Order: sequence, then structure tokens, then C-alpha cells
Amino acid sequence: LIDQLSAIADIEYTGDAIGSKCTIRLAGEVLVSHKDVNTLNVRETNNVLTDDGAPKVWEIYWDKTPPSALNLDALTGGELLAHIKLLDGDSQDNVGIPYFIKELNSLAQALVQNINAQHRQGWTHPASGEVSTQGKNFFEEPIVSGNYDVSGVTAGNIQISQDIKDSVYNIAASDVKVVLAATPEDELQVGNNKNMLSIFAQYSKTDLQVIIGGVVAKNIGKYDGYVSSITLDVATTLEHSKHKTTTSYSLLLSADTQRTAVAGVSLDEEMTQMIKYNHAYSGASRIITAMDEALDVLINKMGRVGL
Repeated sequence: LIDQLSAIADIEYTGDAIGSKCTIRLAGEVLVSHKDVNTLNVRETNNVLTDDGAPKVWEIYWDKTPPSALNLDALTGGELLAHIKLLDGDSQDNVGIPYFIKELNSLAQALVQNINAQHRQGWTHPASGEVSTQGKNFFEEPIVSGNYDVSGVTAGNIQISQDIKDSVYNIAASDVKVVLAATPEDELQVGNNKNMLSIFAQYSKTDLQVIIGGVVAKNIGKYDGYVSSITLDVATTLEHSKHKTTTSYSLLLSADTQRTAVAGVSLDEEMTQMIKYNHAYSGASRIITAMDEALDVLINKMGRVGL
């Protein structure tokens, strides 16, 4: 059981002779003290699925009065620490699921902010019966304090704007007003697709950014380059984890071999001993048999000459 526990988290074990008090410490605190135990529990402190994109954090704490958080800095290995990093890692130095979610959220925010900014400059098509207008968004973009704000946009809630859902004619493809019938105010203009080409040209830009509150929150660079970077991060993290797993497994086998050499049982050694004792038993049996035959001669056959 202690072996299994040591795989979950690095522990400190003390206990001298048989019958002595067994003490197991986890992250510097007592987990087991002979027949007394302290238990661990988890509680959620944030939610990764919220619209503000906040990372999900599960706090592990000692379930006692008063409760106290487990000192994660004291953990150096084990399955527990690996799962914690996977669930809570939100930076390049501590890569986990929240980190990749943040990266995808930034991509969604860049798409919404930059494409909408260009789309609002174009003119819609009046074929729907409405007058050709400007200022419509392609994606839903929240307004906070009278200004567009993409801080609440995530990869989970990005969506086409309601105007585009209502009518495809609200796609602002033209960079000039589209007029189907000439009026005193407007000359006949069939429109063009120049604004749509400008939107498409963003795919080739290399200086795309996410600006929140007038401050650059994220440098995206190029859309496909940013996506490739996320993919590369996932692949690199996975390969690094596999390499660490292989290395750790090799070290584990080496340590286990050293341990079993002292306290374990070797089947080859046991078989050798069994053969040795088997031969010793056979030799002893032959001695007994010889002694039995000698006694039989002494008792039953000596002094009976001529009978």
C-alpha cells in the first residue's frame, strides 16, 4: 500500500522495527500516524467554462478544522502533481489545459475584433429590402461601457452575429454604398466586393493583435502561424511528457531492482536452493537406507551360519 501511495505522491515514511509506529508525511504534513489519519479533499475555486475565460482551479486541502490548503510547492512528483499541473497549468512555464484554452480564446478574440473592425467599414446589400448600411458586425461582439470589448469572447462562445443570421445580405462585402435604384441623393451603384477582399486579406497579415481596454493583450501575428504555434506547443508538450515518462520508468526499474536485491525474492536463487536441498534430502535418504540395510544384516542375519 505504501508503494502504491508513493506512486500517487512523493511521501516520507518512518518506522523502525516491527510493531513500531508507522508515520507517513505528505507535503510536510502527517497523512498517517499509526492508526490515526488525516484526509484530503478538493474544492473548486474557479471555472474554466465561464464567459470571462478564467481558468479552472481545483484546490486540494486538508479536510480538518480549520481546513488548510495542501502545500503544492512541497510536491515534486507523482500522479497527483501531474494531474494538478494538467488541470491548473495556465502559462508557458506550467503548461496545462487552461493554457491551451487561453491560447484558443485569444485566437477567437483576434478573429472577432479584427474581422468585425473591417466588416463594419463595408456596406450591406439592399436586396433584403433594407437600405444599404454600414456598421454591422460579422461576429457577435459585446459592448461594454459604450465600447466594443472582446474580453468576454472565448473559443466556446464565438458565433456569427444575429444580423448575419437574419440575412446573408447583411454581409458587408462592398466598400461603397450599394444602390439598386438611382435617387436624387444617390447615384446608381451596383457595389463591389472590395471590403470582402480586405477581410480576406487579413489572413496574410503578420501584425494582428488583440486590444482590450486600449492595451495590447496578445500579439497574434498571423492567423495560420498562430494556429501552427498552438499545434506545435501541444505536440512539444506531449513529446516532452512521453520522454519524461520513459526516463522516469527506467529510473523506477533501476531503483526497484536495487530494492529487490536487498529485500526481494529471486526465483532463480530460490530454484537453486530448492535443487540443493533436494540433493541433500536424497543424500540423507540414501544414508538412512544404507544404515537400515546394515542394521537388518546385524540383527537378522549374523550368527545364523549353518542354519
